[in-house]
Amino acid sequence: MGATGPTGDIGPIGPTGPTGPSITSISIIPTATRYSLIPPSDASLSVPVTYAATQFIDDSGNLAATFSGLGPNSYNNLFINGILQEGSFYNVTSSALTLNNGGGTLYAGTPITLVIVNFTALIT
Repeated sequence: MGATGPTGDIGPIGPTGPTGPSITSISIIPTATRYSLIPPSDASLSVPVTYAATQFIDDSGNLAATFSGLGPNSYNNLFINGILQEGSFYNVTSSALTLNNGGGTLYAGTPITLVIVNFTALIT
């Protein structure tokens, strides 16, 4: 196979396409969803501890099926006994919350609240 030849001349510019729709405003709409759990028994945090989403109660007082709203346009915060936890202390998926081994004990009756905030863009 031989060497690549020189680049050819640039062709003519094509016709201009139709004008797109007019955007008058963009609104970012946050939606917060909270999930709560009061563990029934003590848990040693010397190893990871996992709680299924189905153990949590949602804002409506119903058992959650999954943690909804997780994705690239969201963030989540975890509160244990009302105190915001470091992001490295936990992992959350749509089906479970895992507390990483941080040592100590999570006592029965200590409230756990997971807050998921999702953002949607409304373009008009």
